[in-house]
Amino acid sequence: MARRLMLAEYAVRAAGWLARYLRWAYWSRRARRLWKKLGASTKPLSSPVRCREIVATDLENVINLLTFGFERRRTYWTNAIRILSERSPPPGLPRYGYVLESGGALVGVLLMIFSARTFDGTTRLQGAGSGFYVEPPFRSFAPMLISRTHRSADVSYLNITPSRHTWPMLDAKGFKRFVNGRFVSIPILCNWSQNLQIQVREATARTWHDSRLEPFETELLSVHAECGCICLLCECEEKLCPFVFRSYWSFGLPFTHLIYCRNLNDFVWAAAALGQALAKRGLPLVVVDADGPVRGLIGKFFEIRPRYWKGTKPPPPGDLAYTEIAMFGF
Repeated sequence: MARRLMLAEYAVRAAGWLARYLRWAYWSRRARRLWKKLGASTKPLSSPVRCREIVATDLENVINLLTFGFERRRTYWTNAIRILSERSPPPGLPRYGYVLESGGALVGVLLMIFSARTFDGTTRLQGAGSGFYVEPPFRSFAPMLISRTHRSADVSYLNITPSRHTWPMLDAKGFKRFVNGRFVSIPILCNWSQNLQIQVREATARTWHDSRLEPFETELLSVHAECGCICLLCECEEKLCPFVFRSYWSFGLPFTHLIYCRNLNDFVWAAAALGQALAKRGLPLVVVDADGPVRGLIGKFFEIRPRYWKGTKPPPPGDLAYTEIAMFGF
């Protein structure tokens, strides 16, 4: 009995500590939002504002600015900068992105992930934006960041996680929507009859060097596996298809997002087999970028958070490779 009373006392104390922490977290978040809304800043507005590339000496201040501007942990942005530091962008393009500077201090930032992509045998440059934040007193200079970033006509630009207040700015800069929602699927419930002969295996350093994979696909699998993505290969007779997924939690449920496939028909073809492989990892729900229900998949469509592009051609459905979701996570 005494032991039970002691455990009950500890439980009450722990509940009290948790309640105090939750109250502190709630009010600190409210205060942070109010501070940002009021546009608190120590930088003088009279100082000239200029836009330039991010250099190595800016990285610590860039992390500080992004941590303040977004409700993410500092470790998220530290990891993002580490990944960009380890990558080599295509020649002539910046490694990290661009910043706004005023009075010797950084007041705005736009991270960019530049890559050389191959579509239908043609290689084209892709620039995916991430971490777009400008301090409130300098919001009128935000278009300067976008204009500087999009100078090259040879690059197709993506913004896959735009905040709602930036949508009019993107429209004014010539961006177009290439997807308007998400389809949440349960692939393990799909038709099993056509999946009986499909073998699913993890793409590793031993298995992704297959003659049936294109060289750019081998590199894509390698890069995204190092960033924490789930890379799988589906094989049936002579057909071999690569798939890349990124797992995350939302609303207390585990999800995985389709990051790369050759085309969406390949995912529908292998849905049941992939669903079983992912369910074994505790990931029964797969989110697919779409403009409506996907024929052949079981699930529900949600019209939320459009994705934007600007350039010669948008990426095909089911392709978010070399973007912030793929490289940095959710």
